[in-house]
Amino acid sequence: MTEEPAGSQHGDSPPGPAEGIEGGGPGARSGSPGGDGSSDDCAGHDGPGGGEPAVRTDGGSFGTAPETPVGGRLFDHLSLRPGLLLGMVAFVGTYAVMYSLRAERVASAVAGLPLALSASTPEIPQVVGWLVYRAHFVPIEYSVTGAGSDSGELSFGAFPGAGDLVAALEPGLLLFVPLFMLFICGFYTAIECDVTTPKTGAVAGASVVVGYLLLVVVAVAALTWSLSLAVFNLTVTASIGPGEVQAVFIAGVVYPLVGGALGGAAAGAVADWSPTG
Repeated sequence: MTEEPAGSQHGDSPPGPAEGIEGGGPGARSGSPGGDGSSDDCAGHDGPGGGEPAVRTDGGSFGTAPETPVGGRLFDHLSLRPGLLLGMVAFVGTYAVMYSLRAERVASAVAGLPLALSASTPEIPQVVGWLVYRAHFVPIEYSVTGAGSDSGELSFGAFPGAGDLVAALEPGLLLFVPLFMLFICGFYTAIECDVTTPKTGAVAGASVVVGYLLLVVVAVAALTWSLSLAVFNLTVTASIGPGEVQAVFIAGVVYPLVGGALGGAAAGAVADWSPTG
């Protein structure tokens, strides 16, 4: 018996390129006419007859967009709830310190006002609140309407008896109280947000602006004192309170952003230096 030449099993002529593809030769697996070994790069596309997705050198698959965290890495640890609560704590804590240190002096100044002869005078808690805003560099403004209109920033010569009140509202070293409280609350806000770097800590700490601004706006309305008197068929109206625009912008926004961010950055730096951070 004579052995047939190799390749004679499929016919008398050697297989062409097309027959090699159909018959499972080297070109069939590559998916290209030349069979140049490029099968790993192209064989896995999702298509009508494709199998597993092809894998890129970076570990991803073709046709799949890489996932990007919403907001970027700086905001990965941000949570508004700790900022809301601790921002309010910072404002209330500032007020409590001011009250404990200046309430007696403020009461003495209020008692010396000419308005003390009438049935209405500013309450001690209200005036202590003015001191809180003065510690944020917010002016205390007054206005009088009636026989003659007058308004401006509360100063020594604003009206008779104003000197003692203005002196009691000078914050002095109490200027550092709001920044200190905001620094501490920003620090703990960043810890609650589990930050790992000073940058992410600063963003988390600055979120105390949410709670601080809320109480600043509410307190402006609550701390504005007004008086209305009828004298010889003439109504005289007077009011004293923090300047609204300055209170919202300086006390409600600038201070908590700066103080909270500094405290948060400090917390992030501690976490960054920590062996387990």
